[in-house]
Amino acid sequence: MSQNKKKPTPGGEQGKGGEKGDLTAHYSASQLRNDSWSKLKNASARLAMAERRAPGDPMHRVVEELLARLEPIESYWAFPGRITFERLKSMFDEGEFTSLAHTVAR
Repeated sequence: MSQNKKKPTPGGEQGKGGEKGDLTAHYSASQLRNDSWSKLKNASARLAMAERRAPGDPMHRVVEELLARLEPIESYWAFPGRITFERLKSMFDEGEFTSLAHTVAR
């Protein structure tokens, strides 16, 4: 009998029948979206203030995972829009963490 190890995800929520952070942990896609944006706001602010911002840093991974989680569902909402969301990803990729945190907080 094998043990089912679950990968930790940003926020630590666990779905009823799946991996942590999956859609079953939420009542709706809009709840998942709101929770993810809230977590991204906090995580990006912490990353902007962190001394160590390398890709191996835990907060760097959290922000990266949250952006990846939001990407497929953002196309269904008019705000912030695809272009703005792409810019957020570019800020992250280019290491503009302070700009990212300010933009996400708006």
